[in-house]
Amino acid sequence: MNSPWIDIAIAVAFVFFVFSMVVSGANELLNWIGQVRSKQLWSALHSLTSDRVGFGVDLKATADKSIDKIEKRIDQQIWSRVYRFWHGLLDTFIRIPTGKVDHRPIIRLTGDLTGPEEFLSVLRSTAALRSLETAAGGRTSIRHIPPDTFADAIQEIGLRGDGELQRIIEGLHPLSPLRRHVDDVALLVSSNAFALRDHMSSWFDGQMRELSRRYRKDARRVMFALGLVVAIVANLSAIHIVASAQRDSDLRQALVANASAAVGQGAASTCVAASGAAGSEGSARLQCLRDDIGRASALRVTTYWEFSGPCRNGKPCSSWGRRALDVVPSMFDKIFHHPLSALGRLIGWLLSAIALSFGGAFWFDALRRLVGYRRPAQAQAG
Repeated sequence: MNSPWIDIAIAVAFVFFVFSMVVSGANELLNWIGQVRSKQLWSALHSLTSDRVGFGVDLKATADKSIDKIEKRIDQQIWSRVYRFWHGLLDTFIRIPTGKVDHRPIIRLTGDLTGPEEFLSVLRSTAALRSLETAAGGRTSIRHIPPDTFADAIQEIGLRGDGELQRIIEGLHPLSPLRRHVDDVALLVSSNAFALRDHMSSWFDGQMRELSRRYRKDARRVMFALGLVVAIVANLSAIHIVASAQRDSDLRQALVANASAAVGQGAASTCVAASGAAGSEGSARLQCLRDDIGRASALRVTTYWEFSGPCRNGKPCSSWGRRALDVVPSMFDKIFHHPLSALGRLIGWLLSAIALSFGGAFWFDALRRLVGYRRPAQAQAG
């Protein structure tokens, strides 16, 4: 006999799948608008050519072994994690999208540059990297450089025969990661540029793996933050979803039917942005986000704060702003008089944010496994 708990799990997973697509769509739209991936790539390249002495080293905390200092260090580590999480969100949402952290070189180089800026500009001007370029003017839009392409660019600079590579490398900080690596293979720089290519390719591959790890950490932060925003705006509580799926059999069966149809289509994404011109790509991404929001609204598993209908004073609420002036005071009143209910809602939001941060691909895979487990049970029952 088919267990109703399987249907409940499928229904909950389908709700999180649909709403996680809203979060993923918003994340992709923000990344496209702010050119976040491209800025993160060139910021990482800039850090490889600048001084990073003492990065991540706390000599004072390491030298002090007393119990009090160790406990204090543990507290500092906890606050340090909170600070790094908050600082990462500021970088991803404010400093990087607005250009306050932007080391991308300008395509049409103007003026004399030195140090890391000169290296990045010369690197971008090589034929190897120009083959990856899609921007027409201004700053570069390259957001991924394969290790072989980076090695080809270094080899191209080294084969120019005017000592440009050696001069640029000597202009970097002596303790920068790139300068230290090149110094380790100094003979190859002057005598065998082709051998240098293999060394630079393997070294850059390791650096890009570290950058990918940073990408994943930033993505987790952003997805959690966006998931929390979606959970609060949609009043999406994981506790409410589970309770509704358990209590309302019609809702549960409708969600299970939609989940089976989604799995049958065999696509983890509900919408794919069209690639092409910059304007058309942005419009396609925005339309995808609108479609995902429409699908999430159609599930009717949240209240969306009921921003419609008359206000408490009997007058019509003609706008979200006027409705908010009516809802917000009542919300604080409920928090003051019913703290346990408010705490339960907060916990539900946080659980939903954590669930949505896993992304649509995770929940689609969970749906596929749950629906596949349910089908044999139905066949056996038949």
